[in-house]
Amino acid sequence: MLMDEYKKYKDADNLFSKIYYIDWYDGGVTGILKLKDLEHWYLFNLAFFEPDEKVRIFSLNEVSANWILEIKSLTNLDDPHDTSNYEEIKAKVKNAFNHYRGDAFLLKARYIEDAQCEIVKVPVSSLKYFDHIDDTFEQDEKYIEKLKSFFPSWKA
Repeated sequence: MLMDEYKKYKDADNLFSKIYYIDWYDGGVTGILKLKDLEHWYLFNLAFFEPDEKVRIFSLNEVSANWILEIKSLTNLDDPHDTSNYEEIKAKVKNAFNHYRGDAFLLKARYIEDAQCEIVKVPVSSLKYFDHIDDTFEQDEKYIEKLKSFFPSWKA
């Protein structure tokens, strides 16, 4: 589904009609995305950030509408300053990532909102969840190279 929408909207303003942020650091770190024309929701998590290159890689995992409702029952996702139940929400996000077994994707862009992005399907086993931005910055070089290897634009 995501790859079909990506191909359809590759040159459009944005692939996503709604973005909710759970964590932020000079751009979205963790949050929820809704595909433009469909009722499909994806949890995103920053897997790589290179400020000098102005490039980020996010992992994307589909989540159910019921999961979204559960998160919305804990906080006002429309208000980025609402930090009520933050730790409980982070625990649910971590659990969703760590127990996910569906199709997994990586999105490469300057920011999660960037219309000029590249999306690739990857084995779910190749993804890690990063609980904090410091974890993203401190990961080992082997994992970074593995992430980059999925993108044709980095293989040139």
